[in-house]
Amino acid sequence: MKGLGLIVVLAALLTITYLVVRDLDTLHSRSGDQVVLEPLEAAKGTVDLLNRTQDERLQRIDEAK
Repeated sequence: MKGLGLIVVLAALLTITYLVVRDLDTLHSRSGDQVVLEPLEAAKGTVDLLNRTQDERLQRIDEAK
């Protein structure tokens, strides 16, 4: 029975590893040889927009003084 339990545990670990790797591959899109994380690129765009907006507001506050 110990051998059967070991086989079941190993099969479960292999299945979990396969599912995790498969899910990670769906987060990536390939552009040539370069791997790009789409959510990371979207987050960078959002951060850039927030920084520009903050800079514009600070300039307007300085102009109003």
